Amino acid sequence: MQSLMLKLFIILLLSSPLTSWAAVELPLSACNRAFSIHVLSHEQRQSYGGEAAPAGYEWQVITAKFDNWIAADLVFQLEQEETLLVGSLHRQLYLTVDNQRVVRAKVLDTAPSADSFVLPHMGASQHIEVGYLTPSTAESLVLSYYHELYAPVELVLRGEYRPQTEPDPAAQVHENDVMALALVNHRLQAEFQGQDASPGWQWLIVEVQGTSRWSTQIPVRSYRADAALEATMAQPRVMEYIGADFMWQAVVDGHQGFAPNMQLSALPLTPAWLPEQWLGGTLVYQVPEQFAQLELVAYFGDFLAKGIATNPRAGLRFAIAGSADAVPPAPSLLALSDTPTPVMVHRFTVVEEFSDIEVDTNQQLALLQLTMANTSPEGGMMRLLGRLQLATADGTKLRPQQIFQNGQRLAEPFYLPPNDKRQVQLLYALPKDTHEFTLHYQGVSENHREAVTLSEKN
Repeated sequence: MQSLMLKLFIILLLSSPLTSWAAVELPLSACNRAFSIHVLSHEQRQSYGGEAAPAGYEWQVITAKFDNWIAADLVFQLEQEETLLVGSLHRQLYLTVDNQRVVRAKVLDTAPSADSFVLPHMGASQHIEVGYLTPSTAESLVLSYYHELYAPVELVLRGEYRPQTEPDPAAQVHENDVMALALVNHRLQAEFQGQDASPGWQWLIVEVQGTSRWSTQIPVRSYRADAALEATMAQPRVMEYIGADFMWQAVVDGHQGFAPNMQLSALPLTPAWLPEQWLGGTLVYQVPEQFAQLELVAYFGDFLAKGIATNPRAGLRFAIAGSADAVPPAPSLLALSDTPTPVMVHRFTVVEEFSDIEVDTNQQLALLQLTMANTSPEGGMMRLLGRLQLATADGTKLRPQQIFQNGQRLAEPFYLPPNDKRQVQLLYALPKDTHEFTLHYQGVSENHREAVTLSEKN
């Protein structure tokens, strides 16, 4: 009992007064009712773990100590484990830069601890070291650790902590039950960061924001010692947007989806939306100069986390220019039934040249333009090059050379969103002066063989 009283006394000493002076000198300290974090050192470096900071950036290298000070009333009255799991530092120890965007931690193999670790009992501690790549001009740096059961621990390393609690007033905002997203602004231009867009194309630069709408129920006593034992509360949780590099698309004319250029973008592949504040970044796309409609669409996969329903969620669509009414209808040449991916073939034509593809003198280039729909509530990665082959009269089967979208090469597999369509072009090298073929389609639920005639270029 004496040992327990000593632990309770130490917990009282480590509570809120620490944060009042921690923001102005090292070591910084902050504590909730389960653990404390002490920042022991904070320095800037030009490289970390063998990775050099690019021009205009620097590494923030932080050493800190985690202590298990779980309150005894949580252990004995709520029957919570005295053991404390410190989850992934890379995923849960966030650095907010200039109150605008989040940077994830880099944890080296040579660091004092693994990416996650266990503090087995009250009084146990563990030293850590992490690095964050940030702009060298950053004026505000806030270190935050989010635990699933306890209050976040936040330490101001530099500047002021002024979280943006509302989206930009001029932004388009859409949301579902797990996150809210905002299109803050956008612009179209021929050059970006010294790179010219391809002929006939332009750069679309969009600034986006997001915030978490996810919460789970926990005992109020995890926050306050005076709370009733049976009282519960909603604990805001960090929500990740997984797959921003292919599921957050610029959609042209309704059915052409372009993934962002992540080398030019300033948003992580998996952005973390923190609760109760809006954070964001920039996404950069190459889109055609000519279009009837342009949208930014955030699609969603399955969510399997605690407290989240696994029902399908519709994509959040942000209008940029034009409208669906202005999109001209595509011609209909051939319909191929399939579940859940029916196909509509629009054109089958000869082309004199296309992209950088070269063929023998006894061959001709041909384009098969089609739209594939996804009638399923789940999106998926799609391959087409092996599913649509052309057969000649002697039975020779020819696979497409490449797949394109509005003349731009499209890598396989590509993302086919749920309850949506994608219009693509398949490029074939066919025998010269041959116009009659059999199209072999290998589908999900159906296979087809259809006669098609190659037409001359319009």
